[in-house]
Amino acid sequence: MNRGRGRWPHWRRNGVALAALVVLVPTTWLTITTNESESFSSPLGDDPVTAEVGDSVTMNGIEVGPGTARFVEEDAAPPGSRVVVVELPVDPNGDEVRCMSPRLREADGRGREWVESSYELGYGLFGDRVTGCPVEGTAPFTLVLSYLVAADATGPFHVDMTWSEALPRFARVTVAP
Repeated sequence: MNRGRGRWPHWRRNGVALAALVVLVPTTWLTITTNESESFSSPLGDDPVTAEVGDSVTMNGIEVGPGTARFVEEDAAPPGSRVVVVELPVDPNGDEVRCMSPRLREADGRGREWVESSYELGYGLFGDRVTGCPVEGTAPFTLVLSYLVAADATGPFHVDMTWSEALPRFARVTVAP
């Protein structure tokens, strides 16, 4: 008989809580999504020290560059992509350097970003190529990095390299195939 009247006070009493949910849930989702996407696209630094094509950069006594890049034909590359091989000399000048895997970013255009793909191309984790900073050692070395990029990516590219002692700065070496 009075079944409809009994429901209205519950909605009125819980209206503030429902309004809070309507506002807080999307706000929380937006905040988390924004923070996660920024941390993913960032090379864990926010202050690039840039070297133009043919130049090197020195940070914390470690010299990076000059880098070179070239497009190579690779059977393992999926359709719609191609491979950019970057050679990046690193001279720690007698210090140990523990770096993150360098990322490749379009210098112009859409600013797309790619991670190193030697393993995906079948080169293996411990091949002859140096794809990361040696765990121990202070001698100069050259990183040989392979990136699967979109077929329409033409360069120039930035190679962003980070190591903990330099944060929040990071080395950004520009290369052009």
